Amino acid sequence: MRNLLLIAILLSAPAAALDFKGVVMGEPIDAAALNEKLGAPDSLGNRVAKLEDFAVTSKVTLAGDRVDKLKVDFRPLHFDEFAAAATKKWGQPKSQKVPMQNGFGAQFQNNILTWEREGWTITMYQYVEADSGSLIIERTVAKAIAPKDRL
Repeated sequence: MRNLLLIAILLSAPAAALDFKGVVMGEPIDAAALNEKLGAPDSLGNRVAKLEDFAVTSKVTLAGDRVDKLKVDFRPLHFDEFAAAATKKWGQPKSQKVPMQNGFGAQFQNNILTWEREGWTITMYQYVEADSGSLIIERTVAKAIAPKDRL
């Protein structure tokens, strides 16, 4: 059941739209709509949403009244569920494994998935911290263009 809900949330908008729970990247949104879709923010701006029997925390960055960045934190043990739903929506990602080591010396692989969309980058990390993974949707930073040679 949890898998179906997660897939429904990630697939709630057409593939061309980048969204989470109805919050669409680059579109205008007001505080009341954000509170309705993602919950009211705490003093740090974090919004907690319950997805079946596990919680995710989201943080929205606005540019004016438009959603410019969305970060969704989840427990690393749910990474495979999030990755499967995101892959179903956005297609096959670029994938990499990066070696990591925790404070106790344990070594492991951090799975990092990346999707590029027109003007947007979606990155999913299995581990951002020992107990947290993240899905980040943000505007792609324009690459610097070298000036043309002078005559």
